[in-house]
Amino acid sequence: MKNIAADHLNRFRTLAIKAGARCNEPEYMAALYLLSAPVLASRVEGHVEYRQIRFSKLAGVAEPWGGGEKALVKLAAALFNSCWRADLNEVFGALDSHNRELALVALRIRYGSVSKEFIQELVFLI
Repeated sequence: MKNIAADHLNRFRTLAIKAGARCNEPEYMAALYLLSAPVLASRVEGHVEYRQIRFSKLAGVAEPWGGGEKALVKLAAALFNSCWRADLNEVFGALDSHNRELALVALRIRYGSVSKEFIQELVFLI
């Protein structure tokens, strides 16, 4: 995880600050980590607000996007809120190797194999 691209980290930091996400909120951190992926960041920034990610609108906007981009949005939504569903076979089948790695990191962030201190370092010490 230490080889995360600087532009991705900067976008992640920007979105996390904009959302007012806290390091002890893995659902926010995982979703924002995916949404800050280079293929998505500029397209999704307008759907991230303070204490809110507008996944309903984002899902509609993402409809014409490529399969990988839509898969990242679906996974981000599912990691953020269990009301959203993402089929892992569909998601991982649509991703290229780089975005598959980002998805795996997001799963680790969401389900606890990444420390809060590490997330805090990513967001606030860049």
